[in-house]
Amino acid sequence: MPRIPTRDNLRQGVPQPTGGIVTAPRDFIGPAIQRTGKQLFDIAKKQAAQGRQQEKAKQQQSALELATARSRWNSSLFAEQKTYTPEQKPDLDNWGRTYRARATAWQKQAARTISDPGVRQRFMAETQHDLEQGGINIDQQARDAGMTARRAETEKSLLQQVDSAASQPDEDAKTIMGGVRATLQDMADTGIISVEEAAAPDAVKSDQTV
Repeated sequence: MPRIPTRDNLRQGVPQPTGGIVTAPRDFIGPAIQRTGKQLFDIAKKQAAQGRQQEKAKQQQSALELATARSRWNSSLFAEQKTYTPEQKPDLDNWGRTYRARATAWQKQAARTISDPGVRQRFMAETQHDLEQGGINIDQQARDAGMTARRAETEKSLLQQVDSAASQPDEDAKTIMGGVRATLQDMADTGIISVEEAAAPDAVKSDQTV
């Protein structure tokens, strides 16, 4: 009967050096995370650069739009102000109301050329003073024009009285001229004419001598 080999009958293998370096299994998770982090950083960097470029472009656009709005506002305002003369607008009492309504419309029209709400609000604020001051100036122009017109009418009336006095008896002429001198004095007292103008021999000119 055959004998089963025992441990002593089997050759024992002895490990032999191979000269190679034993390495542990590589972990690919760490490098992958590093690569992902770098990619995310690069993306964020590009997005930040794009954001800065977009913001700069927006600021440039706003600056150009603001300049355009200001130019339109000033041009419209100056053109509007030139129309306020007695010849073009005889109704002096309505000058202020008309100007403010039209200037407000010009202001809003110019503001619509600005796309950024904040810049548009800034434009409205900075032009509000111009609008209000313009209204004050137009009111003063209306008063001055009215005063000039009334003074011209008064001077015309006084000249007519002087001419009339020349054809009247002496006593009537003296009465008329007394009224003329009283009117001139009132005009001087209220600042319409100067004291020198009121006292001048030719304060009221006429072809006739009384």
